[in-house]
Amino acid sequence: STISGLSFNSTSRTLSFNTEGDNGTQNYAKITVADDLVSSLDGMQVYLNGNKTEYSLFSNSDSLYLIVPYTQNNNQIIVNLGAIDAPILSTELILLLLLLVIAVIGIVVVKRLRQGKNKSS
Repeated sequence: STISGLSFNSTSRTLSFNTEGDNGTQNYAKITVADDLVSSLDGMQVYLNGNKTEYSLFSNSDSLYLIVPYTQNNNQIIVNLGAIDAPILSTELILLLLLLVIAVIGIVVVKRLRQGKNKSS
């Protein structure tokens, strides 16, 4: 097979390419993706000529390998890597925000107590 039109759209998080070769022959595409590009395997989908298709998945410490079988024709394969999970706030950031909220509440309480003493004097 010959691969052409290889592209990655970072906005839609899709990898696409075309295959060409002798019609009717059985082939497969082995696609390597850095595992840090995929936040959830459930969100990843593979399409062959616009139709969702089955694929096999293997991995090692830093990459995912997708094996997509197809019968040769002029095919388009699209891999949608799925959405990126929103970053989780770190424990340190949560504690810092909590301390900030407590400090603001403390300042408000102290100001109100001082204003109350000034009015009663």
